[in-house]
Amino acid sequence: MAKKVPQINASSMADISFLLLIFFLVTTSMDVNQGLARRLPAPIPPDQKIEDKDINKRNLLVVKINSANQLMVQGQLMDVKQLKDKAKEFILNENNADYYPKVFEEDFGAPFGTVKYTKDHVISVQNDVDTQYQAYLTVQNELVAAYNELREDCAQKYFHKGYNELEEDQQKQIMAKIRRNEKREMPALNTSSLPDIIFMLLFFFMSVTSMKEVSYKVQIKNPQATELTKLEKKSLVRYIYVGTPTAEFRKQYGAETRIQLDDAFAETKEIGEYIINERSSMKESDQGLMTVSIKADKDTKMGIIADIKQELRRAYALKISYAATQRTSY
Repeated sequence: MAKKVPQINASSMADISFLLLIFFLVTTSMDVNQGLARRLPAPIPPDQKIEDKDINKRNLLVVKINSANQLMVQGQLMDVKQLKDKAKEFILNENNADYYPKVFEEDFGAPFGTVKYTKDHVISVQNDVDTQYQAYLTVQNELVAAYNELREDCAQKYFHKGYNELEEDQQKQIMAKIRRNEKREMPALNTSSLPDIIFMLLFFFMSVTSMKEVSYKVQIKNPQATELTKLEKKSLVRYIYVGTPTAEFRKQYGAETRIQLDDAFAETKEIGEYIINERSSMKESDQGLMTVSIKADKDTKMGIIADIKQELRRAYALKISYAATQRTSY
């Protein structure tokens, strides 16, 4: 007679799953690698003579942020909420105003036909060394939003679909279901599937988190923006952390803003060598794709950010991302 196989006792499975879940919560990071993507200008060779470029005044929109984080556009104080529309007005110049860029007409072929547009326009963003990083990022964000909206409007007008979907079929309209409000009897809680649920959560955390590789020695409260781009391939990203030392290191390093590279404090002049070493550790085919993510505290003064960008330019690390979290409102 065949022996009866006893059932496996899974009563403690939920406890084990909870312990694993807690472990992943403690040892992993859910930081989303996203930010405002920008490209720095290439450095000027030391033997190249710098020549002043004559820009027609009507083609130039000067945006300044002073040390008190006040915004001035063409010498006039402006609320940052108005900047996006001002930039769009400047770029389009629909009324062909003589104080905005000259309007040209050109036949771009189907489906555009003859289109009026401006060219050679320049938006110059200037800031004080004491400008707050969040204020600077907000201005950059509004200008990026202006261009994004113009591209989106053009895509909708001529292709009747979103800008990022121009090469794909038009999405089907999603009809929202109207849920009926019904009063239902609450069933007794069944915990038999609890281990399965916890394991699903565990797999979720394993998929969307990464093991903490850097111990933060600086305090960072992320700035906020809306026009964010996700950094898809983490192996191509290198990070520069900027903020005041944490309480653990404040006695030794003071309360001034510091730079952190990997697990160590660093000086601005060390950034170039760091970038060169990190780039050389990549596959040759990936070296040109490297992005430097600047993770700076929102209250950081722009003086140190400007110094960092200058060092990145010297090291030809021109693809950067201003790390930020999604802004839901002003």
